Amino acid sequence: MTRTIVLFGAGYVTTTVVEYLTRRAENRLIIASRTLEHAVVKAKQYAHNPSNVECVAVDVADASEHRQTD
Repeated sequence: MTRTIVLFGAGYVTTTVVEYLTRRAENRLIIASRTLEHAVVKAKQYAHNPSNVECVAVDVADASEHRQTD
């Protein structure tokens, strides 16, 4: 069973979390960070299987991207 895990942020603690979560081949990890480059570096350096890691740029402070529509 594949599990998709979303990790918000690519700071200091991310290194350990990425390494730990990617030990299991069934885990698919999405690193959502304000700075895409930081997420990509963490994935390349610390993921056991970088092909199971997706990096996306997310700015939670930008309300225009997160409006609820009726």
